Order: sequence, then structure tokens, then C-alpha cells
Amino acid sequence: MLEPKLMEVFEKYCNDLEEQNKELTEEVIALRERNDYLERRNEYLEGALEEIQDIASEYEYDEEEDDEEEYEDGDDKAYMDSYTNPLGISMRDMFKIGEAAKDMMSPAEQAMFDMMKKSLGITEEDLK
Repeated sequence: MLEPKLMEVFEKYCNDLEEQNKELTEEVIALRERNDYLERRNEYLEGALEEIQDIASEYEYDEEEDDEEEYEDGDDKAYMDSYTNPLGISMRDMFKIGEAAKDMMSPAEQAMFDMMKKSLGITEEDLK
């Protein structure tokens, strides 16, 4: 009499353990996939950072030279090439970097980036 009840409890315990094992296995698989994705994204971002640093290393920021140069309203392309941020990256290269990194931006960031380009009158030809 006691043996069938023990077997029933034992089977229920085993079934619960099997269910927990399945759930944990699914969680482990999901975590491994997430980890793989994050590792790939990290490699991509490290590569992008190296490219940005390479571009930045090509420029030296000269604040006096930047302040002395003046451009007429129609001379936007010359301004894009001469203006540099404190890291020494020209405006043209900053927008090129933004274009390259667009796939990492959220839709809101992409829209803001496009709006900024449009408001400055920057075309695809300007970025070549």
C-alpha cells in the first residue's frame, strides 16, 4: 500500500525535475545565443572604434586656424572640410562616420541624424 504512493510521489518528483531541466536548458540556450550576439556586436563596435580613431589620428585640431577661416554662405563644402571638432575630425568625416554607424542607431536616432543632415543641406554627394 505504501509502495504505490511512494512510486507516485517519486514519479511526480522526477517529472518536476525533468520539466525544470527543460526550462533551464532553454534558458541556457537563450543566454548562449544572447552572449554570441553580444560578442559579435562588441567585435563590430571595436572595429568601428578603431576606424574612428584612425580617422581622428589623421587630423590635428588648430583652434586659431579654425577661427581665422571665414566662409561665405555658399561655401558649405569648404566649411565641411575645414571645420573640425576638438578631436580633429572634420564635419564631413563626422557625417561619414554617422552614415556608417546608422545601422546601430535606434529609429529615433536615425531620424534625428537625417533631419540634421537635411537642415544643414548635406547630400550624399557632399559625403563622397
